[in-house]
Amino acid sequence: MFTIAALSAGVTSGIFYWWMLLTMLDVAAALYTIVTEEEDLALVPYAVVYRFLFITMIDVAKLFATIEEAANVNMTWGKLARAGRI
Repeated sequence: MFTIAALSAGVTSGIFYWWMLLTMLDVAAALYTIVTEEEDLALVPYAVVYRFLFITMIDVAKLFATIEEAANVNMTWGKLARAGRI
């Protein structure tokens, strides 16, 4: 929601700095955790991948779920029928 409001107000640099701050926070948390657990420092760049790919994917999934809920789309688990044989 913050992103849409910032884009409509013409504050694109604010969005860039917001994402950079969140990314730096992710990297700092990853660095702290990796040093504490004595893991390989090569894992730190995955925090950036996490921020830009996974978090974005989760946000898109949440957006679609919200739209489907608002549209009252009927959903099921789609269970498969079992034959009971080995």
